[in-house]
Amino acid sequence: MRLHPDLWRQLAMQRAVSLDQDEIERRRLQAKAFYARHGRPDEDTLADHELFILGKMEREEYEEYLAWKHAPGVVHEVVEMNRLEQAIFAGGCFWCIQEAFDGVHGVVFTEAGYTGGVLVNPRYEDVQRGKGGHVEAVRVTFDPEIIGYASLLDVFWRQIDPLQQNGQLSDIGPAYRSIIFVLDENQRHLADLSRRHLEQSGRLAAPVATQIRPAGPFYPAEAEHQYFFRRHADHYQRYKAMSRRAERLKAIWG
Repeated sequence: MRLHPDLWRQLAMQRAVSLDQDEIERRRLQAKAFYARHGRPDEDTLADHELFILGKMEREEYEEYLAWKHAPGVVHEVVEMNRLEQAIFAGGCFWCIQEAFDGVHGVVFTEAGYTGGVLVNPRYEDVQRGKGGHVEAVRVTFDPEIIGYASLLDVFWRQIDPLQQNGQLSDIGPAYRSIIFVLDENQRHLADLSRRHLEQSGRLAAPVATQIRPAGPFYPAEAEHQYFFRRHADHYQRYKAMSRRAERLKAIWG
C-alpha cells in the first residue's frame, strides 16, 4: 500500500520538530526562489512547500514525495486518516525494523525515531551516547481493517532476538534495547498475550527479555535515517552482511 498524498501531508505535519526562526526563514527564501523560477504555485503545491519550509520534510524526502505524487499513471489509494492506528516498536537498529514493516500489507507509513527517554528533541548523537535514555524505534501507522496489532507483533518478534538484553544482535548498548511501546490498554493486553505465548511455545530457552512499556513522546529521527534501507541501499546491505543479521535471525526463528 502506498500513502495517499493528502495523508502523507497530514502525517508529516504531526511531526515534532524544532527549527529556529532563522532556519524557517532560510527555507522560506528557498521556496520564494523556486516560485520566482516556476511561477506562483497553486494552493495544493503551496501546501506541499510548507512541509519543507516548516521542517516537516527534509529536502530529499520532499523531492521524493513530489516525484511520486506527480508521477504519470500513478493511482493513489485513498485511506481515511481517522481509521488509522499506530504502533511503536524498538528492536535494535531502526533501519532494519523500518525495512521489516515497510513492506507489510496494511502498513501505510513507517517512521524511524527515538522514544522511551526524557530528553526533548534528541538527536542521533544524543541517543548513541546514551544521553536522555532513548532507544531507536519505529512508529508504524497501519490500517486495522487490513492488518491487526497482533499480526504486527508477529512481524516484530521475528526481527529480533527476544532473549538478548542491552542490545540486539550485533548492536550492543542501551539505545538498541528491544521494547514494545503500547499506546492503549488493548495494545498492552495483546502484547502481554503475545509475549506469554512465545515464552510458552518451547522455542526459547529462557524468559523473554523484551520489555512492554507505555508509550511516551516519539521524536522522528533525522531525514538521513528515514528509509535508509532504500536511500542508501549499498551501505545498508554492507551493514546487514557484516552483522550477519539474516543468519542470526534464521538460527532463532528457522
